[in-house]
This record gives sequence, structure tokens and C-alpha cells, in this order.
Amino acid sequence: MLFALAIPVGAAARTRVYASVRTDRMSGTEPFRVAVELSPGSGEPGIASYVVTVRWDPTVLELVRDPRSYRSTGCCFTDVYSDGWTMIPDGDVTTVNTSMAAQGQLTVISGSAVNRARSNGVLFAVCFRPRVSDVTTTVSVTPGSAMVSPENALSSASGAIHDVEAHSVLTLHLTTQEGRRGDVNGDGQIDSTDYLLLKRHMLGTLRLTEKQLRFADVTGNGVVDSTDYLLLKRHMLGTFRLP
Repeated sequence: MLFALAIPVGAAARTRVYASVRTDRMSGTEPFRVAVELSPGSGEPGIASYVVTVRWDPTVLELVRDPRSYRSTGCCFTDVYSDGWTMIPDGDVTTVNTSMAAQGQLTVISGSAVNRARSNGVLFAVCFRPRVSDVTTTVSVTPGSAMVSPENALSSASGAIHDVEAHSVLTLHLTTQEGRRGDVNGDGQIDSTDYLLLKRHMLGTLRLTEKQLRFADVTGNGVVDSTDYLLLKRHMLGTFRLP
């Protein structure tokens, strides 16, 4: 899948917590990371603690709980509480409440103020996996929670930050990705099913669709022939690897 995004631009004078996404590793149904970042308002020294709620459409996006998906994000997640996780960004112990995850909501409450007083940067990251394609969906970020107002959700070393943008929305356009050559049935993997489909096509017992023919054209020369069949067969035998 390919993803496009639109990040709203907040007023420069206000402190803003917003979502952003890196597009370099988004493909197929692989998990992708949404970073929740801080943009301090005029004169603000940074942030010492925060309460932030993230919301999404659970019918479109699946929250990924596997800690391995959070490598290289500055965060480490471990399952220790039945209602959430402990998150340790930059040495801080932070609670992630996922009791409403099935409804598309989680709240992150930072722990100690150590390493939090900085001008900007990523507060934490959330991983999602697409459930569907060819839709537009959103991930929203709100300072605060059901119990904490946006005006009381952020604090700096000098006290509460009151001039806070209350809501930020990240828009994602999820579209179907053109598949990998050799993945004849377009299910995201090259296996015996693809080999058998191409074999039957070569024998004349099955007619591939136009889309399947594009994926079966292993050489990319515009023609599906015995060369494509042999390369796919060698890939299955392990004597050749398709790109």
C-alpha cells in the first residue's frame, strides 16, 4: 500500500502536539509508525510531562502491540499491565492505557520529567497495520484525556502550558499497491500457489487475468513466457531469488 499524508499547520504561537508518519517503509500490510511530536509555542522552553490521547478508526487500522515494531523509534514497549503497556522513551517510565484500543483510542501519560525538557521532538510512537485499502482515514491527537483538559495536559519545567492547540488530525490515503513480480495472485507473498497458477497458464488449462499477467511477467519484458515460468520455478527451488 502507498500512503499520502496531510499534516495541519497550527499557529506558531501555540504549543502543538501532532501526528506525523514516515513513508519510507510503508508497503503491503506491513506495520507503519505514527510519531506523536511536539512543537512548542513562542517562549516555551519545552515539555516536562504530558497526557496525550490518540484516536483512529479500528475498522481501518489495527493497533500493533508487538514490541519489535517499535525498534528505532526511541520507545520500548513491554506488556506488563492488562490494561496497557509501560513505555520507556528516553529513560522515562510512561504509562500507555490501551483499555479502549478496540474502540480506536489510547492515552499516553508520561512519567518522570527526566529528559523531557527539550524544545521539540517525538514524544512517543504508535504502530498500526492497515486492515483495508482504497480508503481515506485519519489519526487524531488530542492533548489531555477524558479526565484531563488540553489546557492542563502539558507542562514545562516552569509549570503548566496553557496555550495549547486542542486537536490535530493526520489524514492517510490508503491505496492498493502494485504487487511484486512473481506474486501472481497478489497476496503479498511468492509461494507454490503462484507457481501452480503460472504453470497452469503455460499449459493452457487456466487463463490469468490482466492483473495476474502483470505479476507473472517476472522478467518485466511485457510477455509472460517460459522464461518467467523457469525463473519462478528456480525461485521456488531456492536456486534463484526474485527481486
